Amino acid sequence: MNDSAAAKIKIIRNSLRCFGCGLLGLLPLAGIPFLFLSLSEDDRDAAVFFAFLCLTPTLVGILFAFLALILSGYVRIQQKKQWNPARPYSLIGLATAAIGIGVAFVIVTVITYRLTVA
Repeated sequence: MNDSAAAKIKIIRNSLRCFGCGLLGLLPLAGIPFLFLSLSEDDRDAAVFFAFLCLTPTLVGILFAFLALILSGYVRIQQKKQWNPARPYSLIGLATAAIGIGVAFVIVTVITYRLTVA
């Protein structure tokens, strides 16, 4: 296989990995129901339990979102040298990772406020 074909395969794989990690970066959305349960509980122990259930997918999602951001950077560097037929996948991965990080930031802020102030 020549270098051009190998480089194209590499950029396509990285774009698809970015897409997959970006979608997994949306895992903080799975914690939102537990966030509302944590906010509605008057019992402190139950609120801490639901906060833990909320933060678990949030932290995992943050890891995948940052991995998607790193992969997106690699793809952008590779795109300067060669055309990327899977460019929409890397852009969607980047967008979903950014949304996931934003949602995670809101969740962590609300949980921290709830457990320290209330």
